[in-house]
Amino acid sequence: MKVVIPVIDKNAQRYTIADGFSETECICIYDTHDNDVVWLEKRSISQDMSELLPELARNQMTHIITRSVQPMALSVLTRSGFSVFKSMGDNLFLNLELFNRECLPIFNMNAAMLNASSCGGACSTCRSADCKN
Repeated sequence: MKVVIPVIDKNAQRYTIADGFSETECICIYDTHDNDVVWLEKRSISQDMSELLPELARNQMTHIITRSVQPMALSVLTRSGFSVFKSMGDNLFLNLELFNRECLPIFNMNAAMLNASSCGGACSTCRSADCKN
């Protein structure tokens, strides 16, 4: 199994989990079978963000660890077959260890709503008390 984690960069801060995919240009890919970790720029997988998810799925990268995710993004990810886990802080290796021990929580909609920065009104199933639509 391969796990994708957005990280700050692939150099000095490669061990720091970024807030999310939209907050960085770099990802870490952890292969649980080989116990191997590599860092890549997102554009090396896909030039276009809309093509990133299908490309990740084609490469059997269907598990994600992230610090935050917007509700609409979580909905798209889960409908697309991805399992999204909430990191415990931003330490990459601590979170990989927690993942291996099956101790990371699955990101649910309630947790995603805590991180919601704005609502574009495009989601017909939004139940946020802050939503004005």
